[in-house]
Amino acid sequence: MYDLQKVNKTYETRRHMKFFDQNLRNLQICHNNGINNIVFISRDLYDQAERYRVEHMIEVIDSMEEWNALSIAPMNLMELESCLDFVDVVVFERSFFFEEYEWLLSSCKRKHITTIFEIDDLVFDENNVELIMDSTGFRNADYWVNSAKSFHKMGNLCDGYWTTNDFLAERLENLFHGKVWILGNFFNRSQEEVSNIYIRQKGIHSYKEPFMLGYFSGTGTHYYDFMEITDELFDFMERHEGVSLKIVGYMQIPEKLTKYVRQGRIMTLPFMDCCSLQKEIAEVDVNLVPLVDNEFTNCKSEIKYFEAAMVGTISCMTPTYVYKSLQRKNVSGYYCRKGEWIKAFEKLYCQRKELYRNFDRLCGEAHREYAWYNQQEKLKKILYEMKDYI
Repeated sequence: MYDLQKVNKTYETRRHMKFFDQNLRNLQICHNNGINNIVFISRDLYDQAERYRVEHMIEVIDSMEEWNALSIAPMNLMELESCLDFVDVVVFERSFFFEEYEWLLSSCKRKHITTIFEIDDLVFDENNVELIMDSTGFRNADYWVNSAKSFHKMGNLCDGYWTTNDFLAERLENLFHGKVWILGNFFNRSQEEVSNIYIRQKGIHSYKEPFMLGYFSGTGTHYYDFMEITDELFDFMERHEGVSLKIVGYMQIPEKLTKYVRQGRIMTLPFMDCCSLQKEIAEVDVNLVPLVDNEFTNCKSEIKYFEAAMVGTISCMTPTYVYKSLQRKNVSGYYCRKGEWIKAFEKLYCQRKELYRNFDRLCGEAHREYAWYNQQEKLKKILYEMKDYI
């Protein structure tokens, strides 16, 4: 593990909404100056999906001369009405259908403004409810059925669709009528700045015991994913007293591992902002990304991989759709199915004092594919296609 000094930086959520009135006025100013406008309709609940699918997108759009972006909460929706003539594209981020959206959708149709349903999970088809419950452990069929119906209705009312990978795009194409655009998740400027500091710190700090594995859970629905490696994790920790596990975020510790909690070999930290998280990931030797391999988890993106790679931490990953893609590209990491994790753990444990040799390669691979500054051309092409779609 590595003992790093915390960088005094936190991520300010929804900062694009702080100057809402001015941003609203900017729609007309930009329109009059030949600049295109895209409006993201966010949800009442802020989470990682909004950060990656709205805030990170806006950060890249802000670097473009030809486009301007605005994020708006549902509570402010009516204020958009007077400015709608200046808007080119409206994106509904992971949005349920609400009656309050009907006037906006009909106005957009009348004014030939493209509407986009943005979704990053397989939660829009009620035929997948059993699969979702089996994957997440949240067994409330009524909730998932009603959610899927609401997402599906919203999707049917939009012109096009936006998602994170080909696997999920194919499911959208099978269910809806419009064009699907794909742009994967990527890290933002704040994550880049703190990660660059932490990887430099790692470069001048020597490895120290214990050998630290890390599991970083963004939501409370990954219990079954974690259970995929529980037995092998237990056996590995039984073999080596100098191995510990850090868990950050929402996770119920499996009963089999509770003795290591009592021994102080498993430490837990609460969910935290993305900048603070980079320090915790940077300090561990190995990042764990176990997933139940099914249609639901094959729709998941590479977030857990690149958040680790950008701070020089190597990952062990279940080869679901996106991770198989990384494997085909020879991206550094260990791709493990059940029964293969402990072999990877043993190999990395034997190399623990040499893992620093991977720092630059891991960081470079993450930046080439997932840096915010490498998304501009791809995103610009998508925005123009969306604008001209109807």
